[in-house]
Amino acid sequence: ESMPITPEIHSEIERWLSAASRSYPVSGVEHKRHCVVILAESFEGWMLERNVEGKEVTPYLNRWLKDSCTLYAPRVQTQVRGGRSIDAQLLVNTGLLPIANGAYSIRFPNHRYPSLAKALKQACGEKGRMVGMTSDKRIVWNQQGVAMAFGFDRLYDEKSFTKEERMGVKKRVGDYPFLQQCAEKIAEEIAGSGDSSRCFFQLVTYSGHGPFIIPDEYKRISFSPGMPEVLNNYLTAANYTDYAIGKFIERLQEEGLFDETMIVVTGDHEGLAYLRQSLCETKEGGGLVSPFEYTPFIVINSPVGMRYEKVMGQVDIYSTLLDLTGLDDYGWKGMGQSILDPSHLGVAAIWNLTIAGDTTGICPEAIERMKQSWRISDLMIRGDYFRSDF
Repeated sequence: ESMPITPEIHSEIERWLSAASRSYPVSGVEHKRHCVVILAESFEGWMLERNVEGKEVTPYLNRWLKDSCTLYAPRVQTQVRGGRSIDAQLLVNTGLLPIANGAYSIRFPNHRYPSLAKALKQACGEKGRMVGMTSDKRIVWNQQGVAMAFGFDRLYDEKSFTKEERMGVKKRVGDYPFLQQCAEKIAEEIAGSGDSSRCFFQLVTYSGHGPFIIPDEYKRISFSPGMPEVLNNYLTAANYTDYAIGKFIERLQEEGLFDETMIVVTGDHEGLAYLRQSLCETKEGGGLVSPFEYTPFIVINSPVGMRYEKVMGQVDIYSTLLDLTGLDDYGWKGMGQSILDPSHLGVAAIWNLTIAGDTTGICPEAIERMKQSWRISDLMIRGDYFRSDF
């Protein structure tokens, strides 16, 4: 249950926070007015920039990866826990790590959370607007409660979307029509918000949900019968989502919104779970499927174009987005570290306290502090640490 913050716990949290190193200036970042974050269901990074059986799996995103205004980090260590998809929203929106047991969205939806939305409102007042869009029901993982806790102005859920290209166990709207309808709503929201507004959007896709079955009539790629079925399905689903995202960006261009909008694409978490090991051992999967739980972090129309090849954590996305959106004056910088920070360690701590990435040359204290971030974040969320400030 929620746990009061004793003086001892309080000083433990303060000690951890005071050791943060954030001395770099992010000067001259010309941030875009609007921001769209796409959380792509179960989307991993290894199939980007890859041809399989001579076919490009993600042609639309690949084209953007070549753009000089794209920031790309292929190795984002998944850090979700029991809340899975809703944990991804915590990591990206608040820069906090998931709690040790259960899901914060069910256990502590009424606690206070710092967030990108609140940073936006602090900077822009009434002119800042944050809108969520999901093809799921708002009660799933208590998304409605989370949207309110994070300071969203509005959440569009399944009732707001025409169910075309239905897929998945729940027969949700497919990613292509979903993102097309999102683009319409984004245009309406921006038009309705007035000239000097800044609007942020979070779009949560669904078609990549396991077991990754795309109905035949919506498949845009096919592989030989010799390929392991789950790998075939996974690649086919990733290809469909790539198409949906590519066409979404084209739609923003047609609406005249692209030039002033930064578009973030990342996976909510890895997708292959317990199947990974066996797929890596097949002829087709070996050398293709990554043995690691990495999702990509892609920022199109970024004020800073770069490739970050080292490992980062999902929790670092929040800190990086504060920098890229020009909201780095906000009081809560997150448990992670922006990859624009030259001192970013290039590693990430997993919930079981193993470290992803190359620790060569990193001082043991820094690694220890990174491991402690899981306990500190758990104490902060359970103890409602932010109640007084955010």
